Amino acid sequence: MTNVRTLLQEGIDEARRLKLGDVELVGAEQASLSIKVFQGEVDSFSFSQTMGVGVRLFRDGRCGYAYTEEVSPEALRKTLRRAAEVSALLPVDPHQRLPEAPAQPYPSLTLYDDSFVALDHEAKIAMAKQIEQAAKEYHKLVVNVPQASYGEGMVDVALATSSGLDLHYRANGGYVTAGVMARRGKRVESAFEVRYAKSADRLSAREVARLAAEESVRRLDAKAVKSGAYPLLFDPRTARSLLATFAGIFSAKRIQEGLSLLKGRLGETIAASGLVLRDNALLPGGFATRPFDAEGVPSRNTVLIKDGVLQNVLHNAYTADKDGTQSTGNAARPSVKSAVEVAPSNLYLERGHQRREQLLGQAAKGILVVQLDGLHSGANPVSGDFSLAAHGYYFEKGEICYPLQQFTIAGNFLRLLREVVALGDDLEFGPPGGATSVGSPSLLVSGLAVGGG
Repeated sequence: MTNVRTLLQEGIDEARRLKLGDVELVGAEQASLSIKVFQGEVDSFSFSQTMGVGVRLFRDGRCGYAYTEEVSPEALRKTLRRAAEVSALLPVDPHQRLPEAPAQPYPSLTLYDDSFVALDHEAKIAMAKQIEQAAKEYHKLVVNVPQASYGEGMVDVALATSSGLDLHYRANGGYVTAGVMARRGKRVESAFEVRYAKSADRLSAREVARLAAEESVRRLDAKAVKSGAYPLLFDPRTARSLLATFAGIFSAKRIQEGLSLLKGRLGETIAASGLVLRDNALLPGGFATRPFDAEGVPSRNTVLIKDGVLQNVLHNAYTADKDGTQSTGNAARPSVKSAVEVAPSNLYLERGHQRREQLLGQAAKGILVVQLDGLHSGANPVSGDFSLAAHGYYFEKGEICYPLQQFTIAGNFLRLLREVVALGDDLEFGPPGGATSVGSPSLLVSGLAVGGG
């Protein structure tokens, strides 16, 4: 990104020469590789790479956006002029201004791992093939592996402003996935697993294959569950899926727009005692760790909920100015084409101290939830209500008894947080989505409505 950083500085100089106003320039390069295998052969091998520069121009209380995917001095000059033209058409907003350069230093973080580059294409293809082979070898009831893949991604970000910022970071990571089908007679069940890691040597093809194959075979013995209210134990994947679905309620932008349950609730108890929720962009090894946000604000570790009490919400510079506070470093731009939003970084519930066996033993009977479906259609982020299809296991007296046929669970996210009885010691993070990675340990909840067959 050396040439792009030089180009951004030239753009800053051009904006000053033309007296366009305060300017923020973001250059981003993104690259991704995806390898899919089916029946022992490479089904697809794709590599994509994009690059571009986004411009925000502030003048007289107005902010104009523009971008270019042609990274050249002439294209950037045209983009600067276009941003100036756009800003002149917008209404005055006193909160639209370039964030000031911070006084505190930026953290020094290692976010790029050379192990992905060191692994040649043949080794990556072999890893994808190993997923398919290991899944088929797990059990004779495994009849198909429709998904076995290896992938990786890289992002290179540079940011410069007329206030003097000249920042840069590069990050990467990789993943493996397995989708497995098992059959007994006419009954067919499937399961899916994904694992993401910040270094190639932490990706285990056999582990992801075993987990998916094991779950698909187990589901062949599933029984129906009677409808009623049950204690539920959400495993880390389902717990973080719920948290990710409702993460927007912690956005100051949503709150200011009246689209969050948390409007006017700072300082109130909204969750069970002992529950701690953090947004930590400095988390060592975090999938969304970064030195600064999309506006160049230094990253930080923000406690959102402590001992059940709402302590903070997430801000970018604009929302912070509206509320008379400081940005929490949560400005996000999904791409240089996008406007600046508010989004979490590494958002997670702190781990508890109990193993899964101990959590199972805290309820006389209940359901272990291992998969949730319909999160986009069955959850309302504004009201907090959800009604979701689920898979899981019935348990009694600390022992898992048998798998369950698909059932539904219904409730409200904030009510669920208040009814958390205990947290496991098994904190896990899901794959990053944009600027965000969400994590959670297992959660034991006192009771939710369950609809069975």
